[in-house]
Amino acid sequence: MKNYKEKKWLEREYKTKTTYQIAESEKVDPETIRKWMIRFGIERREANNINHLNMSEDLADFMTGTMLGDGSISWGCEEVSAYYAISSAHREYLVYVMKKLSNLGMELRGSIDLVQKGKYQYWQMHSRYYRGALPHLRHTWYPGGKKSLPKNFEFTSESLKTFYIEDGALTTLSGHNKLCLAVNGFTEAEADIIRNKIKILLHSDKVFLHNYKQGPTIWIFTRSSIKKFFDFIGPCPDELENVFGYKWR
Repeated sequence: MKNYKEKKWLEREYKTKTTYQIAESEKVDPETIRKWMIRFGIERREANNINHLNMSEDLADFMTGTMLGDGSISWGCEEVSAYYAISSAHREYLVYVMKKLSNLGMELRGSIDLVQKGKYQYWQMHSRYYRGALPHLRHTWYPGGKKSLPKNFEFTSESLKTFYIEDGALTTLSGHNKLCLAVNGFTEAEADIIRNKIKILLHSDKVFLHNYKQGPTIWIFTRSSIKKFFDFIGPCPDELENVFGYKWR
């Protein structure tokens, strides 16, 4: 019998772990754990206890990268709480994100869902509603209600790696490798700030901004500059090698 099908075991585990952490250890979907909790009559923790999220350095690093990429933060009821959302063509990436966020105290709301819009399909997920860190990040990244670049953001290896995974690519043009980062969710002026921070970080003058019809894109030229970029962000996470390893090759 599976551990989570025993009431006493599940009650004991839930005292110190989130449903996502229990699901990970049992190799099942978090929704399976929640269904068994309902069956056993195990009450979820009160919102005042579980729905306050503290801002840690690791959480700030990841959120900087994903907010530059495909992540978003939206208000909850009466703008006292907020939730994080992200979509991806790869379910594996969302599983990776939720595993990372669960270890930082943020739980998934519902499940990772497949969305079909016309001929396009993608996976999406939402976090639970939280007070604390997420409302703070909402104010920081959406000061006037529209997403914009914070004035005081800085890159770390984690934030730049997350940004690259979500919105970067390694391509070949005219027989030479070129690395690009899509920044079409920002204004040209904001994109240039991002470009300049990467330029300073890499100590390279081969970091350029091109403004296309769909929006601005940052390009990194020369083998030495690209090597510096990968030296800074480190290797592709093992869990994502099958879906994103090509971005490092």
